Amino acid sequence: MSVLDAPVWLQVIVAAECLALAWLTFRFGLPGVLVGLAAAGASWFVVAFGASWLVGRLEGAGPLGPRDLVVGSALATLRLAEAAGPGLALAAVAGRLARRIISSAPARRRG
Repeated sequence: MSVLDAPVWLQVIVAAECLALAWLTFRFGLPGVLVGLAAAGASWFVVAFGASWLVGRLEGAGPLGPRDLVVGSALATLRLAEAAGPGLALAAVAGRLARRIISSAPARRRG
């Protein structure tokens, strides 16, 4: 699966997370990357958990057990991380590159 094959709403979420990761990397460096990746993983897990619960209810299977919900959500999160990984890596590199370019620019003198 690639992000381009995903529904548009999922592409928008991944693009927003890429922009957020680029900004966090630009603003905070490596700690920003770690926080951004943790937040992206948590948001994907929550969306997958809700989708698993909803699909289980809509298909008439009755309430799914907590173990089934967590395992399904974890697997969905890993699949999405695999698909969105290259975009997130590119966003982190772009944020770091922008930070390096801006911080190495000569300061303006007021005169």
